Amino acid sequence: MVDGLFDRFSERAIKVIMLAQEEARRLGHNFIGTEQMLLGLIGIDNGVAAKVLKSWGVNLKDSRIEVEKIIGRGSGFVDDEIPFTPRAKRVLESSLEESRKQGHIQIETEHLLLAIESEVESVALRVLENYGVDVQKIRMHVMRELGEKDVKTSNSDEQIKQSDTSEGDDLVSQLERLASLKREGLLTNKEFIEAKRKLLF
Repeated sequence: MVDGLFDRFSERAIKVIMLAQEEARRLGHNFIGTEQMLLGLIGIDNGVAAKVLKSWGVNLKDSRIEVEKIIGRGSGFVDDEIPFTPRAKRVLESSLEESRKQGHIQIETEHLLLAIESEVESVALRVLENYGVDVQKIRMHVMRELGEKDVKTSNSDEQIKQSDTSEGDDLVSQLERLASLKREGLLTNKEFIEAKRKLLF
């Protein structure tokens, strides 16, 4: 199930998993848990999850310290293929459900963060709580960020539409003016055709 999920991941979400693997290796852990996934989310420069976490002042350096305080360092021997813990697997599977709820085709960083939020006893949430984050407000902040993102996209589309419309209106008014000049005898038929050709092409 988990392997097939990665086909639905966006490039940013894939990068989160790659960063989580690096964090596991850095601490010598032979597993990827919710805490490594959280560090991966924080390590991404852009994306909704990063914006939400950074709005609370969450940063990678301090989060690494918190993770190490809670789970310590591993033996140092790490396999090439690092498995996910059962809880981390649930997060991955829940992220698919979160993306469906939002009507999104791909699994994005915000879906991973919302899935982590649903794992109430996870190390990741303990790290955020130690930061002073009100974890019950994660969903609200993600939804707000998604709303602003949609508004920006909508405004951008509207501006393009208005630009296209204004250009169209301008062209129509110029063609009408040419027709009026021709009717008044101020333009010959040849001049009218030539002027119209320049406007249209």
